[in-house]
Amino acid sequence: MSNITPNPAAPAKPRRRWLRFGLRTLLIFITVAGCALGWLGVKVREARRQQADVAAILKLGGRVEYDYDEDGQGNRVQNPVPPGPPWLRAVLGDDFFRDITGTELTDTPATDADLEHVRGFAKIKWLHLDGTRITDAGLDCVSGLTRLETLTLVRTQITDAGLVHLTRLTELGELHLYGAPVTPAGAAKLQKSLPDCQILR
Repeated sequence: MSNITPNPAAPAKPRRRWLRFGLRTLLIFITVAGCALGWLGVKVREARRQQADVAAILKLGGRVEYDYDEDGQGNRVQNPVPPGPPWLRAVLGDDFFRDITGTELTDTPATDADLEHVRGFAKIKWLHLDGTRITDAGLDCVSGLTRLETLTLVRTQITDAGLVHLTRLTELGELHLYGAPVTPAGAAKLQKSLPDCQILR
């Protein structure tokens, strides 16, 4: 009879925890990177849209003001420079790093269709549309600019019907309506919706 003792079972191979950890980390990284790239894509598209809108406004004879054109005290900056590293601005464009805070189209041939170019200026604080050809319908493009503090509609064809679009502008402090066919009743009705706004007509 053989006295040979069978070899004990070979020890189990350690589980490759490092592999599982590595895959989990890789999946997290891919998810985060995907979200970051998605955000970057949206911001780049918004910047390009803003750039195109500004170009259209300038072509009409208007002008825009950016957030870096003034210091924290509201004073004009001499020779303002867009924020962001120059090399990165060269890649992504200046409008990736700056926001519009004011737009003027006074005495330009701007129409209702041209106001589509200001609709996306979410941080705009003042808008001058004096002497333009806009009508009540055009103010629909202004209704979403909820950070507006000053709006001038002097010598326009805006009527009481158009003022309805302005009721959402709760930050509005001044509204100029000189020369526009707005009635006292229409102005009074808007005043109830915007009690802190000074309506000048």
